[in-house]
Amino acid sequence: MTSLVDSSIDAISEAEFQDLKVTCKTKEATVSLEAKSELINSILKEVDLFDPLELEGLDPKNSLGLYRPVSGNEKLTLRPLKSGDFHRGYVKLLSQLSLAGDIDEDKFLNAFSLMKRCPETYYVYVVESPADGGRVIATATVIMEQKFLRGCTKRGFLEDVVVCDSHRNRQLGKFMIAVGQELSKRKNAYKFTLNCRDDMVPFYAKLGFVSEPQNDNFMSMRFDTRPNPV
Repeated sequence: MTSLVDSSIDAISEAEFQDLKVTCKTKEATVSLEAKSELINSILKEVDLFDPLELEGLDPKNSLGLYRPVSGNEKLTLRPLKSGDFHRGYVKLLSQLSLAGDIDEDKFLNAFSLMKRCPETYYVYVVESPADGGRVIATATVIMEQKFLRGCTKRGFLEDVVVCDSHRNRQLGKFMIAVGQELSKRKNAYKFTLNCRDDMVPFYAKLGFVSEPQNDNFMSMRFDTRPNPV
């Protein structure tokens, strides 16, 4: 059973959900609500990971909200990640970037709920294609790191930028990065950073990112033994 609980959203609480025993009569037996995902979706209101107003007015391309790709006439909608995006291909899209792993809807909603319980921290935004049934075709994440340094300021950290292979070469990747940059400025972050492979340095350099003198080493300690982690 999936649960999506947050005191700030208009949804039933986990306790109410546990107590709720709605049944559906079938020819063979009575089936509990937990086995009927379509009924769960009708009870639990789909929610945004963060307030959509956070994206209004950023406008890095003077067309934020509805962005027209460089080629084609398809209108694409920019918005926060939604709790229903598991069914719009979000996880499949991530797998085009790196190993997504075995993620079912329960795991997706659990991670979504944990992020939503940390306001002003996780900004996962997506571009969907209304002409393709609302399928998610691009995504990026900005993590706002609260710091004590520099007068308790914040740092914007860019992660997981990926555009579906069917929509590449339209500058959507640059657009997603520009959204993260403008969002970080709005949140009064003192800098906007990312980690990337060596072969991607020229690409990000063209967008204004620079390697800081004596501070351009990315080091990690891996606990994931799966092949080709990114």
